[in-house]
Amino acid sequence: MPAWASIWGNMVILFLAKSDPILGAPAGSYDAPAHGVTGFAFNIDGTVPPGHLRVAVATAENDGTAAYWDGATMNASPLDGPGHCEFRWSEVGGPMYLGAGAPPFDPTKILSIRFDMTADTSGPTPYDFCVSKLLLLTN
Repeated sequence: MPAWASIWGNMVILFLAKSDPILGAPAGSYDAPAHGVTGFAFNIDGTVPPGHLRVAVATAENDGTAAYWDGATMNASPLDGPGHCEFRWSEVGGPMYLGAGAPPFDPTKILSIRFDMTADTSGPTPYDFCVSKLLLLTN
């Protein structure tokens, strides 16, 4: 059985919490509802292999096993190619692989939004994409 906790594809991280000046890591969390933020939008261009990208929203409670967009029901976020994407916090859950043991997602304690390329045992997964026009939604 692969050591999944040690195997990562790649990730791009957008920290929403205040950064610690020494470590560069979040020193606190971001309370999205308190700022009227209901979700997240972005554009993605290039090659996104189906079933390999998770748009994760890490919180203090689930940084290592972050919930992600459609994570309660799918192994990856529902990206089917380039274009505009958006989701609301109510669509963030999981991760699916934890099943009923997944902690509930709490948008009052967000550390970061991540684009996680997942690894698998079938071999390399080529990708070449760009994320742009990041937007916190307020509707």
